[in-house]
This record gives sequence, C-alpha cells and structure tokens, in this order.
Amino acid sequence: MEFKRLKEVLERYGQLLVTRYQTYVPEASGKLVQSVKYEMRMGDTSYEVGLWLEDYWKYVEHGRKAGKFPPLSKIEEWIRVKPVIPRPYNGKLPTEKQLAFLIGRKIAQEGSEPKNVLKRTMDEVLDEMLMSVKQAIMEDIQEDLNTVLVTLTNRK
Repeated sequence: MEFKRLKEVLERYGQLLVTRYQTYVPEASGKLVQSVKYEMRMGDTSYEVGLWLEDYWKYVEHGRKAGKFPPLSKIEEWIRVKPVIPRPYNGKLPTEKQLAFLIGRKIAQEGSEPKNVLKRTMDEVLDEMLMSVKQAIMEDIQEDLNTVLVTLTNRK
C-alpha cells in the first residue's frame, strides 16, 4: 500500500517545521538557521520526518548548566560574527581571546538560558500536523479499499 497523501502531508510539514524553526532561532552567525533541513524516511511500517541541525542546537534549545567551560574557539567565532564590541575590563580593552575567556567563565559560572526554539516550533505545528496525518491516512486507506473493491467486482 502506498500512502501517497500521507507523504504529501509529511513533506508539507517538514517544510513548515524548517520555516518555523528558522523564524524563532536566535541569529548570531546564521549558521544554525542555514543548517536547518528536514528529511522524510519511509520504512515498511513507519514514516518519519526529522530535522537536521548544527550540533550546537542543543545548547540553544536547552541552555547550558553552570560548571563547565564551553569551547572558547566557538565563543571566539561567535564574537567575530556577531560582532561583539568589548567594554573595558579593569581599565583595559580585552583582546578577542580574553573576551572569549570572560564570556566562557560567565557561562561556566552561571550557565546559559534555554531558548526552547524546537519545543516552540513543535508546539505550534504538532496538533494541526497530527490531524492532517490522520485525515491523509484515512483517505489513502479509503482509496486502496475502493481499488480492491473495484478489482473484486470486475472479477465476477
């Protein structure tokens, strides 16, 4: 049985998930926004829609707990791209590496707040998507059933 309508619905929602996620994700380098893609997988008994994101999406989504230094190279990259304009610290203007260290230290001490971008995206889309999926499956099954009934009727 081919679930043609279901495939169409999942394709549409995959594209919608990408668009909504891109709308809500905070932009620094734009790397996370540009990385968002969806993939639809069809198995024998399951259909899936998944999002592909840069590895650091989880820190944007869930924040970061205090206690561990984040990678300073990533903070330096963020400083260059954003751009972050340093303020004097102890009467001196910090270099990029020093600024990255200061930001990293603050994150290590206090953590960072979660943005809940993926959760917000899913909350907005999920109910409507589930109703559409249910309707598409019912239509696909009805079409296949009609085909079987016509085939059986023509054999008589």
